[in-house]
Amino acid sequence: MNYNCYQLNWNTNVTVEQLEKSLLPIEVKEKIDILEDEIGKEFFKKQHEKLGIKSLGNEIRYNEIISCLFNNVSNNIVLIKLTENKRAFIKNFVDVAIKYANNEVYLFILENEFGINSRLVDKSFIRIDELLAELQSFFSVFSLIHKNLQITIIELKGFTKFRLETVGNYTKIHSNEH
Repeated sequence: MNYNCYQLNWNTNVTVEQLEKSLLPIEVKEKIDILEDEIGKEFFKKQHEKLGIKSLGNEIRYNEIISCLFNNVSNNIVLIKLTENKRAFIKNFVDVAIKYANNEVYLFILENEFGINSRLVDKSFIRIDELLAELQSFFSVFSLIHKNLQITIIELKGFTKFRLETVGNYTKIHSNEH
């Protein structure tokens, strides 16, 4: 998948610093590859003999392989999918901070254009700028107890193995392999 990586910083203000993908643990990179493969399978299955799809949220939500990629600690690393409604972000963030305070946390979000065009989730997903604004607002009132909390944001920007086509109100996926 194409993605940006950001390290969340808590100094005096909440900020993000872009990270090189090469700094990600191999385990995280492998899970990103599995995620792309599984999303592709669900996309192709749903669009079979159709013009395209309007939504893929339930298929992703109930895919067992995708579900196993997230919220499971392995080698002190945990991946968290944050593609729900942006109104739930602070609650989810606090839950993650409490539950995984001693782990390396990787938050998965969608880049705006990719999130809208791919139709992987509905349009209420949180974007990077909204995430930062929410955290800045939250931490202007509350302070972080777990100063060693390590959070990296993975912003998914697109597929490497697939390309998307918009056909009217539908999105169709195509393989990049010929």
